[in-house]
Amino acid sequence: MRIRHFGFILTLSLLTAAPSAFAGVKFHTVKRGESLSSISASFYGDKSKFNYVALYNGINNPANIRPGYKVKLPYSDRVTLRRGESISLLAKRIWGDSRMFPVLGKLNGITRPENVSAGTSLAVPVLLPYRLSQGETLSTVARDLMGDPIAYDLIAIASKIKKPDSVPIGTLIKVPVILERARKPKPPPPARPEPSPVKPAKTGPTSSRKASSELAKRIGSAEREFRLGNYQEAKGILLKIEHRLVKRKHAEALRILASSHYAYGDTSLALDALRKAYALDPSYRPRTSMVNPELLSLHRRARTRP
Repeated sequence: MRIRHFGFILTLSLLTAAPSAFAGVKFHTVKRGESLSSISASFYGDKSKFNYVALYNGINNPANIRPGYKVKLPYSDRVTLRRGESISLLAKRIWGDSRMFPVLGKLNGITRPENVSAGTSLAVPVLLPYRLSQGETLSTVARDLMGDPIAYDLIAIASKIKKPDSVPIGTLIKVPVILERARKPKPPPPARPEPSPVKPAKTGPTSSRKASSELAKRIGSAEREFRLGNYQEAKGILLKIEHRLVKRKHAEALRILASSHYAYGDTSLALDALRKAYALDPSYRPRTSMVNPELLSLHRRARTRP
């Protein structure tokens, strides 16, 4: 089975997913004039998600679906952290395995699971079935389906693979992704009176702290979008504050910007962002086992060339 995703061709087997008790699934009967792309655009707000629908349903050729065909539309249901419950306990409640907590945490943009409080709402990743083909690795699958080659470790955890660097061809794996349903548009806000003239911004320690806080919020928003796979949104946020990232020495945010560029094939822009990051943090080294050769080459070039 071949499905195009982000300009890549993926070779798949006919597979179907077994939903968990927390998996959100809507059944849809294809109507005249509909395609997986149009259905995905309506349900997810993104027509490019058609390949996930095809994977989940084991559809061999998405172009061949006909009126009356029944498809399952998986989506990330939400679950709330209970009082006294940790991310690992929540993972056990969802999948019966507490070791799945990095999948739940990282895809929800959580960098410090120990600091998550009760009442926090998290999206439950959908586990897409996928069978490795000739020439593929967990890293290339993570790049093509998750937009981030270093997310291969999440595939290994979800698939219970102990040696991610040597997975045999034909192995059935599970690819965790966040699939949010399209949100209904909000009604327009009531008309507001004309604003008063804006007073000149104050300068000094207070305004400086506000600026730092506002920058941190933007970086946090970009990190959340990146972990959810919304690389275009993450890139848009970081590009607006790129000059401030360099000035404030936010090397990690610049590396996220580089990965966002790389996910869309902008290798020259990715290299430029990596060079700025290494200028701020020259001692950083990526884990070679978690980075595909092309991205690893960009890291080397960024370190060795001005």
